[in-house]
Amino acid sequence: MSSKKKFFMLYGLEFLLISAALLCTFREFSLIKGDDGMDQFYPVFVYCGKYIRGVLKGILQGEFCLPQFDFSIGMGEGVIPVLNYYGFGDPFMLLSAVVPVRYSIYAYTAMILIKMYVSGFGFIYYCKKRNVEESGILLGLPFYLANNFLFYFCFQYPPYQSVLISLPFLCAGLDEVIGKRENGKKISIVLILAVAYQALYGFYLLYMELLFAAVYALVQLLCNIGFHKKIFGKIGILFGHIVTGLMTGGIFFIPTVVGYFNSSRGSGGRLSFKVLMQLEEGKYWEAFSSLVTPVNYSAVGMVVPALAIAAVIFALIKKSGHKDLKIVMLLLFFAYVKMRLTAYIAGGFTVDVYLNRWIFCAVFVMAVLSSIGAEWLYRLSKKGWAAYGAAGTVYFLVLLLVEQKWYTGGMKTQRHSAWIVYLTMVILSTVVFVLIGKYKSIWIKGAAGICVTAFTVLNIYTLFGVTEGYGYGAKWNFETYDNARSKFEASNAQMYNTKDDTFARKDIKGNSANESLYMGHYGTREYYSILNGNIYDFYRGFVITTGLNGVTYRLTGLDSRSGMEDLLSVVYYDDVKADVVINNEDYLPVGFTFDQYYLEEEADKISAIAKNANILGAVILNEPAENIEKAELNDTLWTEEDYEIEYTKIEFDDSLIKVKPDSKILLTVDSKTDGECYLYAKHLQLKGNITPNMIYFGERMCV
Repeated sequence: MSSKKKFFMLYGLEFLLISAALLCTFREFSLIKGDDGMDQFYPVFVYCGKYIRGVLKGILQGEFCLPQFDFSIGMGEGVIPVLNYYGFGDPFMLLSAVVPVRYSIYAYTAMILIKMYVSGFGFIYYCKKRNVEESGILLGLPFYLANNFLFYFCFQYPPYQSVLISLPFLCAGLDEVIGKRENGKKISIVLILAVAYQALYGFYLLYMELLFAAVYALVQLLCNIGFHKKIFGKIGILFGHIVTGLMTGGIFFIPTVVGYFNSSRGSGGRLSFKVLMQLEEGKYWEAFSSLVTPVNYSAVGMVVPALAIAAVIFALIKKSGHKDLKIVMLLLFFAYVKMRLTAYIAGGFTVDVYLNRWIFCAVFVMAVLSSIGAEWLYRLSKKGWAAYGAAGTVYFLVLLLVEQKWYTGGMKTQRHSAWIVYLTMVILSTVVFVLIGKYKSIWIKGAAGICVTAFTVLNIYTLFGVTEGYGYGAKWNFETYDNARSKFEASNAQMYNTKDDTFARKDIKGNSANESLYMGHYGTREYYSILNGNIYDFYRGFVITTGLNGVTYRLTGLDSRSGMEDLLSVVYYDDVKADVVINNEDYLPVGFTFDQYYLEEEADKISAIAKNANILGAVILNEPAENIEKAELNDTLWTEEDYEIEYTKIEFDDSLIKVKPDSKILLTVDSKTDGECYLYAKHLQLKGNITPNMIYFGERMCV
């Protein structure tokens, strides 16, 4: 770096311009995006800071302890298996430990910007290993720093940003091992560390990265070695590097994988092979174009990499060498446009194949190719640049006419401003390249990178400059700094103190599904992609509802059943019927003894309501306990009440009832029983896309 001060100063200038554009455009808004940001990622960020400070405090007091289980995570979860996906283990999370909780929201934004800066170093490292000219690297950097994968996926799910850091180092390490025929290294520390870094957290992205690495390495091997016995030796060496990297990050990787297979997370459905091979060029071309043209913001397509895309085309057509990268790019293009199977596998084996989380691979390759092809832009004649300027101007005019009808009010004013600036940038970039083509100074050629950066800044403005609409990265779904902080501090759960109790939970609905992480108390609610399967089985076994639309990775409370609240050490809980918080004086401590038990296989055969009553007198075990009495289950602990059912606009087809939007099933029960009353509907299943799923109990509506 010391010998390349000018180059890194220019890179620093590009980064400062882009980050300043983000901060100025967002102003009072943080980078916490959507429900997931408030419910999952930001609370985990705060929790990691408190966790690290707690470990350091213990060390200073002569006690070294790494807590592996915490009751602040839902009803109690393993720290690593649940939180690893959300950044626990990420070295950049250390930033949360040096900032007080009240100001951690600013550190959250800073962390995203710092990771963006570091990802640029990975890109530079890879391009340097490829002998790409510095002037070309400066042109490709803005495309890699501020891409649509960052704006859409990483802002929504910050841990995804890790692949933008690790992928360039991973590919550089593969290049080192494979080499040119006999020039490859036996050991690449860079490759091992790249795998280890991604294995420390975010295993969900690790397998996507390794799938891409397999394709990349295979193409490299075929291009550099050919079909002979050396290829198998290289594959063995590469495999050894991957395993070593996984073992290096194994302290977090292994518990997370074990936790995943013991979790409640479903696969999201299965698709047939015929469907997966189905060609849908139109939809996939639309998805592929989002690399440079965000959905609902097609005007931005002219802004993002107007010069970078031109460079990609030159790299593919004219630039000699780098055959492996060109093949990889064409394979990515084919996989992205032609096959649903690719997105299905790389997207986590889900039916929602259009998420395409592996888009970062294409972003990386396109950014590198734009750097490689940049030298051809410098060689363009004045006539060539005049043609570029003319084509850009015509494109501008077409978009101006076609998209005029889509925008109104402030958005129209903003679009007009963006188009005017864009036209100015096309003219300016044309003039700049005509003037600098004959110069070799890095300062002068660096002006081309600043031009692309200016285009990127304009893209940021057109993406995030308004809060209206539902665009790909529109600011409408981001939290302001003040709102994000006050949502936790104004939570209902803050009003009820449990510090005087040896162990006590709160079952109070607050402003975040995981606010207990932020505030440090014990709760019952949680929302994570990975939950302990035993906890979800407990909820399901006692029919503790997560809502009719509930899913296995989102738990929302204990239904305010006094018996269950007693058993699970809940001292304060929301009374659903009275809409007040109950101070539960009968709660049991978290640890309790038992002198009777039921077997799980027997308990599963009775109704959830009867099981609910039985559990107050004995525990349920999955195998017999020695020297302890086995109790008899009582399946008649409820009273069947007289009821009437009235059907309105309902059609019957054997056991299937067909409903319309105005259909009703009115169940009337006149109960004279004191105490809690439960309605148990057996064999009732809802099929199809029934929205909204509303049930009215008297005057109260439940979802």
